[in-house]
Amino acid sequence: RPKRSLLKTLLVLLVIIVSILLICAAFLPTIISSKWGNDKLVALANQEIPGSISVEKISLSWLGPQELHGIILKDLQDETLLSLKKGGTPS
Repeated sequence: RPKRSLLKTLLVLLVIIVSILLICAAFLPTIISSKWGNDKLVALANQEIPGSISVEKISLSWLGPQELHGIILKDLQDETLLSLKKGGTPS
């Protein structure tokens, strides 16, 4: 009986963890599209590239278009390499 109870507890725990992960994945575009998500994503990108990038607004969706607004890419001397009002993919 104790083994069955432990197995049932582990199964319930697994279902809860998978459910939480699926919910997080479903809301990922909304989270990244928020001001907080935008700031975190840009900060992460700036750690990985020489120079800097700034993005005024990110708009992501699982089923719709992916859009970036106000994109500016600068080199290490702070010279603008790229400036776009809007970039993205069609829906």
